[in-house]
Amino acid sequence: MHFRISDASNSNSNADLFGDLPKGRLCSYCSKTIDQSNAPLPFCSVRCQQLDLANWLDEEYGLPWEGEKETDEPDQSE
Repeated sequence: MHFRISDASNSNSNADLFGDLPKGRLCSYCSKTIDQSNAPLPFCSVRCQQLDLANWLDEEYGLPWEGEKETDEPDQSE
């Protein structure tokens, strides 16, 4: 099933898109219990969703990355 993000936010119920959530599902940002009828999953509210996005954009969060190891020796490829 394909849908745009705006489709999910305009839906009357997330249960229609994702089925029933397990009872006691917690918000990924604030850890409050999610009201499955209107919540922008996996968050309990649009506010938590936007605060989480802001953390990603401000680089508060990141994915693990192993870059090239820096060495003090000059590059001898020439």
